[in-house]
Amino acid sequence: MSEKKSLIVLAQEYRELADLVAERIDATEDEAEIQCLQDTLEGEAYPLETKAAGVAFYIQKLSSLSDAIGIRQKELAERKRVIDNRVKRIKEYLLECMAAAGVTKIECPDVTLSRRKNPASVEVFEEGLIPQAYMRTPTPPPPEPDRKAIIAALKEGIDVPGCRLMQKERVDIK
Repeated sequence: MSEKKSLIVLAQEYRELADLVAERIDATEDEAEIQCLQDTLEGEAYPLETKAAGVAFYIQKLSSLSDAIGIRQKELAERKRVIDNRVKRIKEYLLECMAAAGVTKIECPDVTLSRRKNPASVEVFEEGLIPQAYMRTPTPPPPEPDRKAIIAALKEGIDVPGCRLMQKERVDIK
């Protein structure tokens, strides 16, 4: 039975083989041996390529699943909003009906309905007329690094204390 190896193990084994082949190629001038070594290395790349392709397909599957979940979240959020609005309208309807009937309480075996006064609230109908003493100024957000300005400065060779220019790699799957 063949042993299943992880991608990192296959990558390490391939790197070791590639280093050995490079040493052997450097040590020989025989074109046939060089071609044989290159063919061997190419043949040994297959398990690595196959495993890497499998990982790439898995990444694509997870990305698709994540996208579908995001779409579903938006659909469910919209559905929740619609249902919440329906609950609000039906409660208002029930309150109007109880008020029209002059009833403050309805008791049933499964539920009790009561008309209650809400705590006092303020309706602001013209904000411009409110005196400054009754206005509040929100605290400004703390300053944050302007990454676009920093990267532009660093690319121009300007030293920005606490920052350095770096470039990472990523995998593109097509």
